[in-house]
Amino acid sequence: MSEDKGQPRSANHTEAEPSRILIVDDELSVREFASRVLLDAGYATATAVDSAGAMQIARSFGPFALLLTDIVMPHMNGDELAIRLRQHEPALKVLYLTGYCDHLFVEKVALREGEAFLDKPCTVRGLLEAVSLLLFGRSKAPEHPTGSAAILPGASAHSTPFTTRISVTAAQAPVTGSPPKPARVLLVDDDPETAQTLARMLKLEGYDVRTAINAEAGLHAVEVSAPDAILLDLHMPLVDGVAFLRRLRADEHQQHTPVAIVTGDYFIDDTVSNELSGLGAEVYLKPLWLEDLVTITHGLVKVAQ
Repeated sequence: MSEDKGQPRSANHTEAEPSRILIVDDELSVREFASRVLLDAGYATATAVDSAGAMQIARSFGPFALLLTDIVMPHMNGDELAIRLRQHEPALKVLYLTGYCDHLFVEKVALREGEAFLDKPCTVRGLLEAVSLLLFGRSKAPEHPTGSAAILPGASAHSTPFTTRISVTAAQAPVTGSPPKPARVLLVDDDPETAQTLARMLKLEGYDVRTAINAEAGLHAVEVSAPDAILLDLHMPLVDGVAFLRRLRADEHQQHTPVAIVTGDYFIDDTVSNELSGLGAEVYLKPLWLEDLVTITHGLVKVAQ
């Protein structure tokens, strides 16, 4: 705990109050890198080596505008830390700095509004762009004062600047005329956690997403929203995915709506498989990364257009 630096430091000597950022990572090099970059950009920073130290700093020196935290830490992970801090600071934005992005999806750590991922290693520009998108809704990445593309120690100069789930299009300057409406996607799954996790991801990709917990609710949502694409669970109580598709295709307006079946059933009967194909549905077997489901959705929407 002796390495924690609680009182926020600021390189901004103007009268305007700088945005305050709490940096939490058990790696000293990461804390020093992030703090140096953000201080040079005019932010005020405080650092902590773990979640316990971060909560103590937040109580003593909060509120903070943004939490920059590793996701995998001893005793308490970054997502749990974010939940606890938001009990007192609901508007807190969160940037997860991690080298464990795949594990995030496996463990169903879902991004909420005002959250994003930033992969290690990252560049100065990548860090500043991600922070600016979260705090201000726009990309603003001033050059590092040295004029060089400073990179986190150990990173390749050709590494991807950053990976964030914030919709970059939302940060672009407005254009004249009416903006295109986002594609409508319907998720039908009897597992609410699964549906909400994917819904959050697709919303951050710019889609208009609706969820339904069963087939009947899904068919009602089709009538109301006329989705451009549907992601459908195969095995659901009362009315399964096959029956849903039969009723969907009986509607002359929904005979060509792209549908993807996502299922963990590796032993689908040939008769069922042939019927699904005849009803125009592609079948994808779990487990799938959330990135894979997003790619599948992109493909369905492209067919719809």
